[in-house]
Amino acid sequence: MISRHMLAGAIVAGLLIGAALLISAEDALAHSPHAGVDFSMEVDVDGDTVDDCGTDTGQSTSCTVALNAPFRVREYLNSQGDVPSYRGMLLHFGFGGGVLPASDPDAVWPGCEAESFYFKAGFGHAACNVLGTSPPVSYTGLAGLIFFKCATDGTIDLLHGINVWVHTHLTEVGTTTRHAEDEQVAEVIDITCAQPSPYPDDTDGDTCPDAREASTNQMIGGKRNFLSEWDYFNPTGDGVNRIDDVLAVVDQYFVDIGNVNYTATTDRTSFGPDAWNSGPPNGLQRIDDILNAAKQYFHDCS
Repeated sequence: MISRHMLAGAIVAGLLIGAALLISAEDALAHSPHAGVDFSMEVDVDGDTVDDCGTDTGQSTSCTVALNAPFRVREYLNSQGDVPSYRGMLLHFGFGGGVLPASDPDAVWPGCEAESFYFKAGFGHAACNVLGTSPPVSYTGLAGLIFFKCATDGTIDLLHGINVWVHTHLTEVGTTTRHAEDEQVAEVIDITCAQPSPYPDDTDGDTCPDAREASTNQMIGGKRNFLSEWDYFNPTGDGVNRIDDVLAVVDQYFVDIGNVNYTATTDRTSFGPDAWNSGPPNGLQRIDDILNAAKQYFHDCS
């Protein structure tokens, strides 16, 4: 895969040039809404892999997240309509109030080879193309990921129809035709920041008090989510991460769910965006669990 950092400047420059030229009626027509194309975005508040709110049908469009904690936004292509296949996808989002990006956006759809990302005040995008030597794709599902943080209440918006390139769209194979969702579709998620409970209250019960998790120092448990029970990994439960915690995970190597000796307290996945942000158990205890414990070494909440 070509490095997204190598391609970022070139792709963004190309997009900006395309936006400036507006050279043909065909290109303008290409940005008209396309029946059946449907994107959405969804928020995972607490790292349990379940989307808690979003813009898909039937979902709540409001979420409450922990103050200053990273939360994950997933972007989906739900339907490509009658577009037979595509070679490119651009996921464009806006953000406002005290909601700000906590990571670079990442395009993750199968076939994505030439990736770029871009930020400007209030909006950004993740873009990716299939290279000319590779076949086009016909894929629906998870298409992009990005982490945000909430300093004060705000919004996240999956953008449609802003101008010729600042919107979410597919690029059709063999043409410059871009298929976008109806520009009248409003896809906005309202984000409310929950305040931590006073010390020593521990809302999520992970042995790390809210006040510690909401701090900016990861060595005392900070830069974590006081609404997630999974992101402070302390297998011994004493609030002090040392070699005994790592050894507790080592002792569970290959002891998987279904085994009478399996313990969820030694099983964690990686959540991100930081190395020490862990996620829920997956039922398999392997080297990644040991590494997740080691990444929280000396992160103490006692």
